[in-house]
Amino acid sequence: MEDLCCLLTTPNLEVYHDAVRKWLYTRWLGRYNESSMQQAIESICICMRGRPYTKVLSDHSGFVGEWPADAPWAMEGYFNYLAAQGVAHFAWVYNESRHNLSTMQRMLSRVTCPAVAIFQDVASAYEWLRRCPTILVVNPG
Repeated sequence: MEDLCCLLTTPNLEVYHDAVRKWLYTRWLGRYNESSMQQAIESICICMRGRPYTKVLSDHSGFVGEWPADAPWAMEGYFNYLAAQGVAHFAWVYNESRHNLSTMQRMLSRVTCPAVAIFQDVASAYEWLRRCPTILVVNPG
C-alpha cells in the first residue's frame, strides 16, 4: 500500500492513485442504494480528472448486500465514461454474492470498452492488470 496515494476516502468508498503503476484503485465498502451508488461513481470520475489512467482495479469485495435496481444502467454510463477517458483495462473484484456476480456478468456482457475481467480476489486482479499492455494516453476525453 506504500505505492498508493489516497485521492478520496469516505465511509463507503476509497479511491487511490497507484503512483508506481499509474493505475486507479477503487475500494467499494458497505451497502449502497441508487443515490449512494451514483454519488460514488461521480466521485470516482472527479478523482480521474487530469490523470490519464488506462487501468482501473475496482475492489468490490467489501461491498455488502445486493446491487441497487438501477446498477446496470448506472454502471454502463460509468464504463462509457471510463472508455472516453482512455481506460483500456478494468479489473473487477466482486463480493461473495452469487446474485451480484450474475448481475455483473449480464451487465458486463454489453460492455465493449474497456476490457473488463472479473476476479474473486485482489491479487488475481492485480496480476491480470499487470500483464495487460500499457497504452499511452496523450489527450483523454
